[in-house]
Amino acid sequence: MNRLTIVFLFALPIFLKGSPYEKYLNFSYRQLDSLRAISFQNGAYKDCLPYAETSLEKARQEFGSMDTTYAMFLNELADIYEHLGLYNKSLQLIDEALEIKKALEGTKNISYLKSLNNKTMYCFYLGNYKEAEILLLEVIEGRLLLLGKDHPDYVISLNNLGGLYYYLGRFEESEQLYRESKNIRFKALGKNNLMYASSVNNLAGIYLLLGKYTLRSARSIITVR
Repeated sequence: MNRLTIVFLFALPIFLKGSPYEKYLNFSYRQLDSLRAISFQNGAYKDCLPYAETSLEKARQEFGSMDTTYAMFLNELADIYEHLGLYNKSLQLIDEALEIKKALEGTKNISYLKSLNNKTMYCFYLGNYKEAEILLLEVIEGRLLLLGKDHPDYVISLNNLGGLYYYLGRFEESEQLYRESKNIRFKALGKNNLMYASSVNNLAGIYLLLGKYTLRSARSIITVR
């Protein structure tokens, strides 16, 4: 991006401030998305809305509502709603994007599983814990099939489900997942790694809650079992 483009992108939001959407309908969806990205990076989430909503509509007009580019803009708008605490709106857009990806690419692909994993966050925020659990189990199964158990994304999915169980007080189930995560990271990364240390810390927290934290158990945490 050259200097003139950067100056243009930073000056334009000032020019457009307070203007109704039709004032900048002549801008392309790419220009509007660039403005959205700048506002988002600056934490001005409300300022992002007109850019994101208009670029979404422009993408729909150009590509149609059954297209991966349109689905990408749905996810971007959902992200803004999430930062504004509008979780129901976020979830509606995430669901629409998921249906598009499912129709175009099926469910056995990395992109779909990533979107499905993102949906679990909104379900958690809204208190839909059972649905979050079902989705996380699907993500774990899919990532195990496509990526294998040594892949970082698979381990993250284990930790996510372990965290959900921890929050719900299902500590025994959480312990199993945290232990599996810890063992995989030890074998893949070794013990002198922050991700492995994080897994050890998670498991230690479970042991404390369950009254299992003894010298013997502490030693077992840092070894593979």
